[in-house]
Amino acid sequence: MKRTLFVLLSLSLLTSWADKTLVGQAQDPVLQPGPAQLPEWAKQGRFRFTRLDGGPIEIQKTARSSWGRHFSPTEKEVLGNLYGKYGDRIADLLAKANINFVWITYSVGYSWEDEAPQRAACREIVRKLHARGIRVAAYMCSVSIFWGSLFKAVPQSVKWLAFDGRGVPFRYSGGQDPQRFIADIDNPGWVEYQKRRIEAILDDGLDAIFFDNTGGEAWNSNESMTKFVGELRRYIRVEKNSAIPLFTNFGLPEARASLNSTMEIVFDFGARQN
Repeated sequence: MKRTLFVLLSLSLLTSWADKTLVGQAQDPVLQPGPAQLPEWAKQGRFRFTRLDGGPIEIQKTARSSWGRHFSPTEKEVLGNLYGKYGDRIADLLAKANINFVWITYSVGYSWEDEAPQRAACREIVRKLHARGIRVAAYMCSVSIFWGSLFKAVPQSVKWLAFDGRGVPFRYSGGQDPQRFIADIDNPGWVEYQKRRIEAILDDGLDAIFFDNTGGEAWNSNESMTKFVGELRRYIRVEKNSAIPLFTNFGLPEARASLNSTMEIVFDFGARQN
């Protein structure tokens, strides 16, 4: 097994992958970013990146995920307190390792109310990382709905689900996760809920946004994803007047690669068999 990591490639590398779903948007700088819109710190060769998943919401997510069974009680305790109790230690270790760009867990698909402690923890670790010259991206899932949380807090969210051809709601992890549904990104209610999260990210002073789980072709078409990203980009650029860079995990396979041109930054982490 050979693992390849493509992190934060220049947007200009993707021009040859433009397809029909993006025709007509090429002249719109809000929807189609150019190299000039990439901040200096995020350009190729200017950063050393790693993930920094943690915080109290990660404990809740881990308890509802099959991979969470591999965590020991001690590891769960560290995970939950990574941004608070252990924040200075991890920030010092990252600085010592010359890491200058990380993502932190900001939102994973629980309700606004249930994610409030996570947002507070994020503000705490952002201050510590910024003090050491480390840029911070907010990780937010673009499609996850933890129904036990969101249905209770927002009853209308029961109408935000994506359905397969048999009329069965899509679930996370190939249908194996009974706790997490997949959102319909064409639904205006879901888009507005994501905008609320983005507004908080901007208010909390983070440096970039990473949208997770955008690569599922079964859940949404290229056209739907282009529209979804476009609405969020226009909200960020026009309504909020923010130049914060965006990246996601569309990946590099041909069917989805063209969508990377809606992002300032390209991220891909895949595995290849030799």
